[in-house]
Amino acid sequence: MQGLSIRISKGINRAMGRPRGRVFTDRYHAVQLGTPRQVRHALSYVLNNRRRHLKKLGKAQPSRTWVDPFCSGLREGAVFQAVGQAPSAAPRTWLAGVAWRRHGLVAVNEVPGDR
Repeated sequence: MQGLSIRISKGINRAMGRPRGRVFTDRYHAVQLGTPRQVRHALSYVLNNRRRHLKKLGKAQPSRTWVDPFCSGLREGAVFQAVGQAPSAAPRTWLAGVAWRRHGLVAVNEVPGDR
């Protein structure tokens, strides 16, 4: 995606007759997760992001058993499991592999950021 945006930016700058200049704002925001709670919140956000956006828009939530078909987490029953034969890479750190579970597994009907 970054390569595509660079190519498009160069084309737009060329068409506008300017040698260089930012065309797209940078949307990448890197944060190093340092605690088990931060990792759990990040997993919840990635796995249940659609529920969060539906709530923000005031739309009805999917049923309690609905799971996003594009989610990369392996599901077992009504709880996400972050290990096993998941379609994503296995965790390489203690925080991502074990520690986040101290704060509970991520339920499929959880809304990230909901208190």
